[in-house]
Order: sequence, then structure tokens, then C-alpha cells
Amino acid sequence: MEGIDMDFDKIKAAAEGYRADMSRFLRDMISHPSESCEEKEVVACIKAEMEKLGYDEVEVDGLGNIIGPVLEKSGMPLILVAFLIAFLVRASVGSAIVAMTMASGIMATMPAVAGCSPLYLAAMCCAICGGATALSHVNDAGFWLVCSYLEVDEKTTLKSWTVMETLIGLSGLGLGLLISLFA
Repeated sequence: MEGIDMDFDKIKAAAEGYRADMSRFLRDMISHPSESCEEKEVVACIKAEMEKLGYDEVEVDGLGNIIGPVLEKSGMPLILVAFLIAFLVRASVGSAIVAMTMASGIMATMPAVAGCSPLYLAAMCCAICGGATALSHVNDAGFWLVCSYLEVDEKTTLKSWTVMETLIGLSGLGLGLLISLFA
């Protein structure tokens, strides 16, 4: 990316320094049975590791989900966090509805969001919608509608529809960031 200077060799060397710890943690984690509704031991293992890493607020909710403020404490603007969550869910699942719903639910649980102004929340909605619009692919009904109605192959649809949807999504992020400046 333009303007970002990253030394990937340095990043790789730093990651190598964590190899033994990560291997130990993964071995510990998979040593516990974790079938559905029986994840208590794995949850305790993950919680202990998060506390060891210095997370000061690690909670386990009533359903057994581990909650730690990873993104909230990252220093990134909440608008960008909201966009990234929706973007990543959309990329992995394919459904814009699922991406919007999950990102909204995750963002709503962050304590920092509770103190936001209505205008900032509107900006966050723009960012979430942008993230959920980007990266339309084969798991998206819209992708197949375009592919079928325009009578083009999947490769062409990926090159046109997916790129266009991603540009629209990035525009949503831009609009959200712009609105957030006035909130």
C-alpha cells in the first residue's frame, strides 16, 4: 500500500519468536474435548491464555463465549473496526445480511459504543453496510442473480460485480469516516 512502510522480514522474525508459545497453546487447546455444549475446559484454557497475555477484561458469557476487548482496545477508530468486522464476515460467509447483523451485534456490545453520539452511530452504520457490501462472491445470492441474468460466467462476474461491490463498500467506509468527523 502506498504510504505504509512495513518490514515484512521483521514481522516474520517477530512471529517466529512466538512459535513455541503458540504451539504449546494450540496443543493445550486441542487436548480438551470440546464437542457442542461441552466446551467448558477449552473455554477455561483460552481464558487463562488471554489473562496470561495481559487482557484485563476477559469474561465468559452465559453461553460460554469468551469476550475480550481485542478490537476495542486496538486504538483503531470504531468506524474502522465496524467496517473490518462486517468486511471479514462478508468475505468468509458471503451473506451481506449475516455480515451486517453480526457486525452490528458485536459493535453494540462494546462499552465504548454506548457513549457515542447518534451521528457517530449513523456513521458506524454506513461503515458496517459498506463492509457487508464488499467482496460479493459465490456464496451471495446477488452474485448468482447477476451471473444468471447477464449470462456471464463466474470469472467475469468476479471481475466485474465483485469489484464494483467492493468499490461501493469502500465508498460506504469513506462516507462513514467523513460523517464521523462531524460527530
